Amino acid sequence: SDLYVSTSLKETFGLSIVEAMSVGLPCVAYNASNHIEAIIQNDINGYVVKPCDRDAMANKIIEYLNNKQALQNMGSCAKESSLIYDIHTLKSEWLKLL
Repeated sequence: SDLYVSTSLKETFGLSIVEAMSVGLPCVAYNASNHIEAIIQNDINGYVVKPCDRDAMANKIIEYLNNKQALQNMGSCAKESSLIYDIHTLKSEWLKLL
């Protein structure tokens, strides 16, 4: 895969998005919750589209698929962005709270 696309309108956190990013896939997703914009940074590691805007979703997917260099760059950023949700990072944060 070159790109992960989420058309969910009821996403609570975006675990599937973080999983896709962890293997280097940039993500295009509807802004189904406030959490999505915390995970995806437009044109850095993917793109967040207004819910139900099918034209914007399709246009962004086509734009990215036609630019392999941008996909590679965003994929690297996506992988790096996903590290804040890595088990080792989260574990140390949870231990601080306990």
